[in-house]
Amino acid sequence: MQHRSINLRVIIGALGLIPVVLVIATAPASGADFKKGLTAYVQEDFETALLEWTPLAREGSSDAQFLLGNMFYVGQGTPQNYETALKWYRLAAKQENAMAQTSLGIMYYQGNGISQDYNAAVEWYRKASRQRHANAQFRLSFCYQVGHGVPENKVLALMWAHLASANGHKTALSVRDNLMSNGMTPDQKSQAQILARECIQNDYQGCE
Repeated sequence: MQHRSINLRVIIGALGLIPVVLVIATAPASGADFKKGLTAYVQEDFETALLEWTPLAREGSSDAQFLLGNMFYVGQGTPQNYETALKWYRLAAKQENAMAQTSLGIMYYQGNGISQDYNAAVEWYRKASRQRHANAQFRLSFCYQVGHGVPENKVLALMWAHLASANGHKTALSVRDNLMSNGMTPDQKSQAQILARECIQNDYQGCE
């Protein structure tokens, strides 16, 4: 089935997984099904949203798969089920859905429904970061700050904070400023800025 793309604003509340954010999704429109599910979701009629999005997810819509993953993660319209959330996130992530890739990273980082694995979390954050996903970049910055899944590295932490901030992550701005005002040398700050510029110039490929 072919889908035409439309820009939809989806408010997703995913508790510890993804903060309440305004997600701009390029979502497949199969007749009125996706829109009907979206309307139901915004109205907190989660059962209807689940009913409308499940067939689309089974047909291969990565956005519907991601949204189902969120619903199973928090228990919206269905009992909470981390295993099922992982299943839908994985399917969407394999289709390069950056939101699902970030969500998988968070589940690995937190150890929800799966063994905690910082290395796997970083791997998924990297995949999403290459697609300019600000939340993944922000979380990758944190991993470099504390040495989770990667060696602790303030320069790379600052680089990813620069990039996350540039891509619209509001908290990354304060994290960036905090890093710069707490013990970083001028050379380290300059190196982080150079690396961030090079990362952008290389279309986010090959960044640390």
